[in-house]
Amino acid sequence: MKGKINIVFGTTASGKTDYAVKLAEELDGEIVNCDSMQVYSDIPIITAQPTAKEKRSIVHHLFGYIAPINHCNVGAWLKDVVPIVKDIKERGKTPLLVGGTGMYIKSVVEGLDEMPVISDSVKEKIHEFQALSDEKLFKILEKMDKKSAKILSHNDTQRILRALAVVLETGKSIVDFRKGRQSNKNFVQEDFYLIWINRERDEVYKRINERFDLMLESGILKEVKALLAKYGDAAFPKAHGLPEMLAYLKNETTLQKAVERSKQITRNYAKRQITWAKHQMSFDEIVDCI
Repeated sequence: MKGKINIVFGTTASGKTDYAVKLAEELDGEIVNCDSMQVYSDIPIITAQPTAKEKRSIVHHLFGYIAPINHCNVGAWLKDVVPIVKDIKERGKTPLLVGGTGMYIKSVVEGLDEMPVISDSVKEKIHEFQALSDEKLFKILEKMDKKSAKILSHNDTQRILRALAVVLETGKSIVDFRKGRQSNKNFVQEDFYLIWINRERDEVYKRINERFDLMLESGILKEVKALLAKYGDAAFPKAHGLPEMLAYLKNETTLQKAVERSKQITRNYAKRQITWAKHQMSFDEIVDCI
């Protein structure tokens, strides 16, 4: 752990922030954001960013540094995070990348694929494919991209659609583009120490519900009102709860329905995070939280 790039990954509301702060104190570390929504300014409550108290004890990087009217993607984040991690290591400190966005973590550990830009016409075709059954969709993949069909499972809908988008756009398999990944790696596998913060699913769901209630008490509605006042009716990030609170403030739903919808969406997301962690990553340590 000491001397490594520590990655603390867990579902939303799993307690990874508390764990990371304590670990950073033990390892003389600095915390780096690895959550796609916590990069945005103006919405610290609804995105559950570290508190001012937590930031006082440990140096934090890449939290709330992008305006919510600007779009941040994994490629932009990776360009920001790499020099920060290298600087932390060069100063003899321990970097701790903390978050629950699997794509961000995977991009640091494995490198980022140089994927082609997908045109609107191809996106429309992919949208049509989404209505098909898994069986029909996989048959199309087998016909159009045999390389991908050999390595993807029949029910991995998201990756199948991505592979189809690439082959429709370029005529080449997505596998061919991924061959360049090794040249895009900024670190080697041995640099990392991956930690999974493990909680029972029912406990995670309970914590999600309780945390959202606490967020309401802490001023979510005031935060979202200020967002609207500052930026107007802009296209904001899809942070869990934000679209629902916006809908309430615009009189499109009741507060009760907005809250319940926000909790449900967040619970669904936590379920996907658990599935992703089981199938996409290998962890050096599993921390069981009661």
